[in-house]
Amino acid sequence: MTDTAQDQTQPHDGRATAAARILFVDDEEGVRLVVGDFLASIGYDVLVEADGAAALRRIESDPSITLLISDVRMAGLSGIDLARAASRLRPALRILVTSGYFLPQTVPWPFLRKPFRLGELEAAVTAALG
Repeated sequence: MTDTAQDQTQPHDGRATAAARILFVDDEEGVRLVVGDFLASIGYDVLVEADGAAALRRIESDPSITLLISDVRMAGLSGIDLARAASRLRPALRILVTSGYFLPQTVPWPFLRKPFRLGELEAAVTAALG
């Protein structure tokens, strides 16, 4: 299943990077809706996917994606495996991973622990795009 919030993109105080297109991946529908709507409301062009395999197909087919934000624990292709595959396909792609679980391994990407506040998400996105 694919959801998109891209039609809801509105500038918000000029905080969003004009060319930033974000792909947000989470297997929880409520999280996808809230985060997708929030990122769109602050000016980002947002695409959302429910699983890693669909997200990887989207990355392969859409070179305009600037930032991948993915939950770590998902059925099928995990967020870590998605990030690794995406990095191989698109080395310049920026990546931010999220999880409510402790990550026993060191990951080479910025990490945002769930649950997070929307302001924390905005700061993490700004830093990842910086």
